[in-house]
Amino acid sequence: MGIKSHRQSWFIWILYATITSMLVLITLAPPVLSFNTMKKSTTIRDENEASGLVTRFEEYVEPCGGVLFANINASSIPVPMLDEGETVECAWTIRSPHPSLIIGLAATQVVVNYYSPNNLEIDIYDGGLPDPNRKLAHWHGVHDFNKILSPITTTGDTMFINYTSTGDVEPMMELVFLYYICGGTIQNDMVIQSPVFNARSVYEMPDFLQCFWLL
Repeated sequence: MGIKSHRQSWFIWILYATITSMLVLITLAPPVLSFNTMKKSTTIRDENEASGLVTRFEEYVEPCGGVLFANINASSIPVPMLDEGETVECAWTIRSPHPSLIIGLAATQVVVNYYSPNNLEIDIYDGGLPDPNRKLAHWHGVHDFNKILSPITTTGDTMFINYTSTGDVEPMMELVFLYYICGGTIQNDMVIQSPVFNARSVYEMPDFLQCFWLL
């Protein structure tokens, strides 16, 4: 009986240690990205064809919508490259690794620097669906940029962001959006670190961030 009880104690301790390690690992692990890829058709000239023109389909490796998982470190949302006349719509769902943690989103000046005034439209929602009643921000053109200049936070553990862009996009040399865990209720065995520690943008500085934590 003593041996059996001793083994049970070891089993319970190992199970507790495993669960604890998993909780900490979930909080510290790098963001996981699940994405869709953008496809476009390209017309090229082929002298071997009677018409001289052939349509070829190319698949981009750049993400264009999907599921992102926020972490303590800020990560960027990529923007697909477009040629003049092309249109693409990308819908991103950003989730936190724990139901008690909320999401923060910061915009960077690159939106103004690399997009013409009217070829990018952005809608950001509180939650995982594009619910008009839960819209946090709308941006269309440079005249609307101040609407998303300040960081945005959710009330829950999910944010939905959708941007629609039309062609003639200049090469993207900087980040467009940075997303990260930004507040919530700290559970047992969770390790939280301010995003400012790994800041990659002025919008991650203390004057801009308003992340609130509850113990």
